[in-house]
Amino acid sequence: FSKSVPGDVNAALLFDGGNDVVIVQDDSAINFGTSSYTIETRCRYLDISEDAYMVAKGDSYQLGVREDFDSKWQLLSGNGAIMKSVFSNSAAVVGQWYHVVGTRADDGTLKLYIDGILQDDTTDVLTVDITSTDVLLFGCDTLPSLGNVPSVGQQRKFANCEIDYVILYDKALNKNEVLSRAGGAKFRSRFSNNAGRRARYS
Repeated sequence: FSKSVPGDVNAALLFDGGNDVVIVQDDSAINFGTSSYTIETRCRYLDISEDAYMVAKGDSYQLGVREDFDSKWQLLSGNGAIMKSVFSNSAAVVGQWYHVVGTRADDGTLKLYIDGILQDDTTDVLTVDITSTDVLLFGCDTLPSLGNVPSVGQQRKFANCEIDYVILYDKALNKNEVLSRAGGAKFRSRFSNNAGRRARYS
């Protein structure tokens, strides 16, 4: 890493856009199969010159900004053969901190929240099994050396960004929970006793 820097809530990791990446080995706790899930992060981009995801686990799930889609936030999820996505209503602003949450509900509906506000919903549902053996990456969407190459065509793009934290849940947070979480650190202890296994990286 280039360095650890002050974040929006905690200390953040600075990803330089060149070769910085966090690698989390594959584990059952981060494979959601056909079940619901939530990806939560607090982060900001320092440059948006190409597509580069904050969080990516092969085809299973990817969360970040798509420069080729008007620099909008995207939650992309699937199994390679079937992929579904939902986008934010507006473009990400370079240098601005965001609380970003992507969820898949029990019925397969994908939702994306930006700073606690629900964005456009998908009209289709994703009911396929999204289990994969890919590693989980922060700050990069692919690492071909580890076999982590999604079928949708990304080619090792590193994000120039700061990530305060990432939390994965094996449930879909509802809109009230997301809004509470978007409030920042003061909501963290209140939410910690809520049901749902979490894998946290901060």
